Amino acid sequence: MGSLKNNVSVTVYSQAKNGWSQIGYQKKKAYVASQHLRMYSFLQDKTKIYTYK
Repeated sequence: MGSLKNNVSVTVYSQAKNGWSQIGYQKKKAYVASQHLRMYSFLQDKTKIYTYK
């Protein structure tokens, strides 16, 4: 178990229907409750299509 600081950047690998997301942070994979994640659209590549499950 661990914690993340507010507004830290992580990579989201997958999101499950049960409300959890698999993330990458500091070269490790972990899980976090999806409700605590925010996506900033200005970081996205506008030429790609993003799909979330």
